[in-house]
Amino acid sequence: MNFSLVISTYNWTEALELVLKSVLEQTELPIEVLIADDGSTSETKTLVESFRANFPIAIKHIWHEDNGFKKAIILNKAIAEAKGEYIIQVDGDCILHVNFIEDHIKKAEKGVYLYGSRVNIKRSYLQVLFKNKQTEFNCSSKGIKKRTRAIHNTFLSNKYKPLPSFSKKYRGCNTSFYKEDFIAVNGYNEEFKGWGREDSELALRFHNYGLLAKRLRYNGIVYHIWHEELSKSNLGVNNEIEKDTIDNNRRWTINGVDKYLKNLHKLIKNEDVCIVIPIYKTDLTDIEKQSLKQCVKVLNNYDIYFVEPEKMDSSIINVGKQIKIKKFSNNYFDGILGYNKLLLSEGFYSSFNSYEYMLIYQLDCFVFNDELLKWCNKGFDYIGAPWISSKQTLLKTFLTFFDNSKKKRRSKIFYKVGNGGFSLRRIHKFINITQNNKAAIANELKRDSDDFKLMEDVFWSFKAAQLDTSFKIPDYRVALKFAIDRKPKIALKLNYNKLPFGCHGINKPKVINFWKKIIPELKG
Repeated sequence: MNFSLVISTYNWTEALELVLKSVLEQTELPIEVLIADDGSTSETKTLVESFRANFPIAIKHIWHEDNGFKKAIILNKAIAEAKGEYIIQVDGDCILHVNFIEDHIKKAEKGVYLYGSRVNIKRSYLQVLFKNKQTEFNCSSKGIKKRTRAIHNTFLSNKYKPLPSFSKKYRGCNTSFYKEDFIAVNGYNEEFKGWGREDSELALRFHNYGLLAKRLRYNGIVYHIWHEELSKSNLGVNNEIEKDTIDNNRRWTINGVDKYLKNLHKLIKNEDVCIVIPIYKTDLTDIEKQSLKQCVKVLNNYDIYFVEPEKMDSSIINVGKQIKIKKFSNNYFDGILGYNKLLLSEGFYSSFNSYEYMLIYQLDCFVFNDELLKWCNKGFDYIGAPWISSKQTLLKTFLTFFDNSKKKRRSKIFYKVGNGGFSLRRIHKFINITQNNKAAIANELKRDSDDFKLMEDVFWSFKAAQLDTSFKIPDYRVALKFAIDRKPKIALKLNYNKLPFGCHGINKPKVINFWKKIIPELKG
């Protein structure tokens, strides 16, 4: 499932900085973060820009002029732009528990919206909080109250079931819902003026629409930073709007999000993606057969292509599905140099230009489940398995002085993204780079055949972003959830022992036994 995180803010960069810092520490990241800015001065924009430079996912700043408290309007504008099918919403003064996003996603279900509690950070603790830029808390931490709300326990949280009734404990600073449900009630009511009731009135219309409410007690924790209360001068009028919703059982607001939906982002769908399997022989090994069988089984809803030499006839390979064929010159399949030339050529990507994305799937890969659209909709141009390294001990650091130059060069790719054997590529970006940088690519291909920089995936991981500064690659922590390759035991541990979308290099002698324990199909 694709999900977006929406953070509302107004002129408090100290707090927003801690919130964004806590986003980076999450066990699960959204496809994007949208900052819903209710008219802040330029300091907020500067802060967002400073985070964007090294943020592992897309971060968008949605801003409008300061015309008083217009939170409902800016939230509608931000959610209208969100690419995710599921929305997690927090305030810019709420620091996220490290499992916050993961908790919301695990509990998400159709026909239900979620809401969580907030732990209060005391006024007396603010100086320490901002000085230390603290984002980690627990139930015994200094400077907080409502300590029982800081207990994170999934077993206890699971005791809470979806309910048909609205709870007065609901807060818009910690909630999540399906975007289609939000649109179905026309989002936030923009008739609200000033602070109060815009969030509870939305929840009431959710119930009138037929949704259930589920409380994330002991999960989905946020830490609310103390601040002076906002003016409640308009609360009486806002109460009347909410009362009207209750009395008339309203589920739709006339003045809502629909006015912003004409520019709604079109999500990537199955027909926008293809699977590309490079193949140069018909006598497949047992592992290659299992790899191909799994690909067809899990990714059967997408177009699958064999990319093969002109001289080859792959029709004798029976996989129980009609595989499409793209043929290229035999020279591209004579060795690793030819393969690199193929995957650095404009012609290769142009032959798939009717698609938005391609998944390169070599036959030493294994795909665990269909997360392909989820990754396409994260907005990256290239994702491959990170090159993970073993822990650097003092002895290893000393021994690197005696490594040959090739080994030293290869060490530069460690914890970068990533291997091309199981990789997602945004096709039009690859066409543009190969078309506009033929001389640079030719120069790369002139390097000695033993030079790791010759490898096409290293080119896309390092050089492409230099040639096109908008070329987007995720941080290795995000990419580990996409795929793992090198040092799979370490990679899986870094991934909290959760299997990624897929993996590459399952037939390597050093790791085959590791993968056989995880993939039963390889044992036969």
